[in-house]
Amino acid sequence: MSRAFLLAGALTLSACAVTPPMTPEEQVVAFGPLLPAPSEAVLEAAKILNYPRLLQRPTLGEMHAGYPRAAWVDEAQGRVVLDCIVQPSGRLACRAEDDGQPKYDFETSALLLSSRVRVGLVDENGESAIGRRLRLPMAFRLY
Repeated sequence: MSRAFLLAGALTLSACAVTPPMTPEEQVVAFGPLLPAPSEAVLEAAKILNYPRLLQRPTLGEMHAGYPRAAWVDEAQGRVVLDCIVQPSGRLACRAEDDGQPKYDFETSALLLSSRVRVGLVDENGESAIGRRLRLPMAFRLY
């Protein structure tokens, strides 16, 4: 059976695969290390970045590798919102909101995939993006 998934929201990619994604342990090795998650106080104090320039996104292979394996096996779908702070490197330091499906851990997959995102250091208006808050929704879909 052919399977595909889609990461939607600010990131839209899809891929087809018949082989299962990486195990959680392999995903941590492949996508880590993650930046430390920002505190609630840092997120609350940060100015919102409404118009980010996404310079890099996960590849199709990374999208497949990062899909939660248990969710792939059970043909489950999920949605996670990441609350992030743009770093001077263009990387994102993020916290994941609970998706309500602890069995599949879409939150960890979303965080790991966020390590492949790079944001431009200035927004579309020419203002600095460093230290700004970006909410990044990720929808995991099988179809």
